[in-house]
Amino acid sequence: QKEGNDYPYNGTTEHNAALASGADIAMIMLGTNDAKELFESPDLADLVKTNYEALINTFLDLSEPPTVILAFPPAVHPTNACFQITDERLGDVMQGIDDAANATGVPVWDFYTPFASLVDDANIYMDDGVHLAPGGRQHLADLIYNQFLASGYVPCNCDGVCDPGEDIDSC
Repeated sequence: QKEGNDYPYNGTTEHNAALASGADIAMIMLGTNDAKELFESPDLADLVKTNYEALINTFLDLSEPPTVILAFPPAVHPTNACFQITDERLGDVMQGIDDAANATGVPVWDFYTPFASLVDDANIYMDDGVHLAPGGRQHLADLIYNQFLASGYVPCNCDGVCDPGEDIDSC
């Protein structure tokens, strides 16, 4: 988030590297930190929408823009006391992300819902209830990969074998 966050993404080394990468696809999955209670704002959804639109446009304004995909972050455990991230505030963040997607015409993939029933699983979440353990990171990677396949972003060759490096123009 550009304004209101303790670690804004815009202008960071990572953001600048992403802009310079020449990637075909840019997936943006931010927002968990924006749901912290210390960023109390009566218009959190509007603030997230505004800042997400600015972030999205940094990619869409490139001379060869990538396909931009937004993603809702995974759910968090309701008792993550050290971070004070509530489902209500995370819902406001996701509303802002959804509104930004609608305003800019980019898709949103939901990774909140598949994790909502897993918040008590020690193989999925670290003890803080927010950060993903190795099993959670693998689960997220599998969900992302399957969503790419289902959405047609990963090309499949003439034999139906999906390979990101495959040239499918010859089929």
